Amino acid sequence: MTDPRDPDPKLLDALAHRQQNPLSSPGILVTADFVIQNRRFNVSCGIGISIYPDHGVDNETLIKNADAAMYGAKESGRNAFRFFTDEMNVQVMERLAIEYHLRSALENKEFFLVYQPQIDLSTSRNLR
Repeated sequence: MTDPRDPDPKLLDALAHRQQNPLSSPGILVTADFVIQNRRFNVSCGIGISIYPDHGVDNETLIKNADAAMYGAKESGRNAFRFFTDEMNVQVMERLAIEYHLRSALENKEFFLVYQPQIDLSTSRNLR
């Protein structure tokens, strides 16, 4: 029997697949349809998994890494789960750097609008 304090990633993967709703399509973990005021809504989830001590030795790091894995799951589509990988940290850091530079450029008014009309050459009519 596997020690619960040291779960095997393959076991976790199998468990996540086993917990799927058998009436849903393959790969779907949790999904539910709701009807509110004659409008249908579908709720689904993305799950990020980080494992102690491989992905962190304190709560803050484990949660941060699980959060990064969750965003990876959401980016790959609905109703997915992902295990944390070191590449996810690189992607998060790159995204944070881009966001920082964009905010900085907005604050420093480094963006400018350029208008290029689209013209139909046969009629000389402005299309947009």
